[in-house]
Amino acid sequence: MASMQEERSTSVAEEARQGLEQQARETQQKLGGSEATTVITEQIAIPAELSQKSKEHIDFLESENARLKKSLEQCEEALEMANQETSKSNEQLKEVKGQNAELHNRIADLENQVQSAGAKAKELEMLLKESDQKYAAMEDKMRAYQEKLGVAREDRAKFEKDLKGVHVGLQDREMKMEDLSQQFPKRKLSSTMFRRKALHMLKVSSWFMMMQAEEFKSRAIPAEEKASELDSRASELESALEQEKEKSASLESEVKSLRGKLDADAGHHRVLAERIDELEKVLHGTQEEKDVTVSNLEGEKEDLKAAKAAVADKKENEKAEVESAAEDQAAKKDEARAEAKTQEQEKSGVWSKMLGAFSKADKEEKIAQDKAAEAAEKGEVAAKQGEKAEEKESVAKEASGNQKTLAAELDASRSKAVAGERAAEELQDKEAKLEEKESALKNHGDKLAELSSKLKNLRLERDEAVKKSEGVDGRIQDLESKIAELESEVSELRETNADLEAQLQKVGVQVEKRQKAVAGREKANVKKSEQAQKLQQEVKENQQEVNEMDKEFVEEVKTV
Repeated sequence: MASMQEERSTSVAEEARQGLEQQARETQQKLGGSEATTVITEQIAIPAELSQKSKEHIDFLESENARLKKSLEQCEEALEMANQETSKSNEQLKEVKGQNAELHNRIADLENQVQSAGAKAKELEMLLKESDQKYAAMEDKMRAYQEKLGVAREDRAKFEKDLKGVHVGLQDREMKMEDLSQQFPKRKLSSTMFRRKALHMLKVSSWFMMMQAEEFKSRAIPAEEKASELDSRASELESALEQEKEKSASLESEVKSLRGKLDADAGHHRVLAERIDELEKVLHGTQEEKDVTVSNLEGEKEDLKAAKAAVADKKENEKAEVESAAEDQAAKKDEARAEAKTQEQEKSGVWSKMLGAFSKADKEEKIAQDKAAEAAEKGEVAAKQGEKAEEKESVAKEASGNQKTLAAELDASRSKAVAGERAAEELQDKEAKLEEKESALKNHGDKLAELSSKLKNLRLERDEAVKKSEGVDGRIQDLESKIAELESEVSELRETNADLEAQLQKVGVQVEKRQKAVAGREKANVKKSEQAQKLQQEVKENQQEVNEMDKEFVEEVKTV
């Protein structure tokens, strides 16, 4: 150890001598060169204790310089890592912006779909209005039919009255016919007696017969003509009675057919009215389901916008944290560089002070022994300086601990970035699920459009059935079967709507939970940033204390 100390002291002395020679040569050149001045070199004697302490201090400063260089390299590496993280976060931000643009496009598509659905709803409303108009026209037709039925009933009442009058006339005619039939044998008997009398008179007196032949003929021929007229009149009355009976039967059959037609028309219109009411109820139900789906889509859009805003806020917060960490690392790097510069300046100042001390030592060689006591006191000062150096080492250790905490915070920010990426992936999955649900809702809208077209076709068929009024039963059965199919499809669509609403509610709950978790993480990040600021403040205070201690050490060296 003594030999090493001697070697160090000799090396220091040699360096000091060379420095003095260099200064002497410079002064020689300034004073006129070697002709005007001469340089005298001597062996300089320096106290061993002072050289040892100065060497220890120099070694300590060199170790501190190396440590600061290492910390500077670590800070540069951390800064590079922070720059890489910021570049990654910027790329992620670009990706998120692209996804945000895609989501905006999807939202625009959904709005267009909602507008198209509104247009379809307007078309359905127009069709409903047309059906209402047709229904009103049918009601007008029903009223016209009812008016015709009332007129037919009035005509029937008139016909019944006429029939009663005809029946009364027929009864009168039958009574007359009976009277005539009762009078006819009497007249026949009177005619036979008259003939007998005529024959008797012919037999009694031919001449009287001859005389009154013309008179007899004039009496007998009108009687026969009258009898034939009565027979023809009776046959005419019988044929008229039969015609009246046929007319009354035909009128009754016509009245029955009119009643049947009116009853059939009334039943058909009643069935059509009931079916129209049912179809309108189904259409109203589908419209309500459509309104519900549109409201659900709007709720999903709002939830998706909220989720996107939360993700954007989270990305901005993480970016701000990474930028703040990078700024902290840059500040620490600048502080380390400044500290290294100050250490180098202090080192150069110490060297200059040592050279000045060596130059003064040549003059004060004679009084070195008198200052031995002062050297002992200065040894105590050096011990104090060693304690201060130990304090500096503890401060440096604290600074390294702060650097470790900052590195841990950087790791935490990286983990946060990874968590943000995971959250973005989860949001992408949720967006994919929402796209599937949107496609399902679109299919549901297509099915509703098909149902509306089917309802339109059914209404057209109904109108044709009302116009034609033939084959109504078969068409009603077909319509009933189609309506049953439509009702089954509507029930299936309602079930799918219920499932979709349940899934949307689940997605909304998950988004709310995710937002709460993001809010909690943001609060934790704020707390950590506050702690980091406190640590930075403590590091700055410790750095100020170290600088003050270095200044005190420099002043003490100057006094030495």
